[in-house]
Amino acid sequence: MWLAFQMCGVLFLFLSCYLYILRSDYVPLLHNQNYMFCVSLMAGAGLLILVNGCLSCSAMNSRCVLCIYTLMLVVILGMQVVLSYTSFNYSRVADSDAEKHLAKDLLQYNNNTVLTRSIDVLQVEGKCCGAIGFEDFRGFEPVTEDEESVEIGNGRRATKQYVPDSCCRSISNGCGKSDHPSNIYYHGCLRFLQRQVKQHIYMIFTLSLAGAILQLRKFRAVL
Repeated sequence: MWLAFQMCGVLFLFLSCYLYILRSDYVPLLHNQNYMFCVSLMAGAGLLILVNGCLSCSAMNSRCVLCIYTLMLVVILGMQVVLSYTSFNYSRVADSDAEKHLAKDLLQYNNNTVLTRSIDVLQVEGKCCGAIGFEDFRGFEPVTEDEESVEIGNGRRATKQYVPDSCCRSISNGCGKSDHPSNIYYHGCLRFLQRQVKQHIYMIFTLSLAGAILQLRKFRAVL
């Protein structure tokens, strides 16, 4: 039981670090504080689980330590219940949140450094372009405009670039000037973003629920 308890804490910390460090580029596109709340709460719960696991070694020899240990069990259990509830509720609105905000975020491309980076990462990792498709960028200000033109098909040449380079199948400087299907991705990123967020939330929910069940068994053993 002690080993399972500690492994749960390690998994909590590992998943929260993974989402916060490696998946944090998606956060500005979510416009919902519940996602980061879940990640932060998971990190806090994981840390408390590891600390409480260390206390369990001396809890039976000291009434004071036993009281602290039991109190921390209650706190951890409460955190896991809140985490399960919050992640489950967020999973129900994650798709609609992404659909509502992603197209609006594209309007800020090149005007907002944080959103620009997030959109570029999303398009590169998702191998996609725009929210619904590459034409989402057509009504915006050009990403770049210079004197150097490129062939865009049918004898046409372009100097204005509306589609970001991150939409290109093979990324290079100015590659987005040509919107030929052999050069850029035509499908949008909305479905990819929704799928990624759902996967993260389901991982949080599953782990927090399993942790809460394990915590209840641990609490009953103490009582």
